[in-house]
Amino acid sequence: MSIVIGSIALGRTRVKFTSVLTGQHSPKNGCFGNDGEELCLLPIGNKAEREGGHPFTGTFSKEKNQYGWVKKVEPFTIEEFLERKSLPKAQEVHDLQSLMFKAISKLSENDPVAADYFPRGLPPKPALVVHKVIFHE
Repeated sequence: MSIVIGSIALGRTRVKFTSVLTGQHSPKNGCFGNDGEELCLLPIGNKAEREGGHPFTGTFSKEKNQYGWVKKVEPFTIEEFLERKSLPKAQEVHDLQSLMFKAISKLSENDPVAADYFPRGLPPKPALVVHKVIFHE
């Protein structure tokens, strides 16, 4: 049996999440995936790529997306998400999804988010942060 607290459901041994990120196709905004496609975070090794933020990746199209939008769904675990989307089960991939799902768990439906590197700690080292964004016209 699971207990739902806010947008995170706690099971016996696994955390369940109730929010995912979806894409909205908009090449002018750096969003190349399909409308409504669920997004994930995949490892990037090139330090130069990290300076421009960390793109989300479409789980079907594999296209990069600069932004994602929160969508509420039925509770799931990270392991279920990785299995359902045929994503690698490597620890780094698991940790990135955990970071993303925890960051969006308290956000509202349709809130836009991005993933960027910000200095954290002493001495400051780049840390990946998934955060809400506000668009200006």
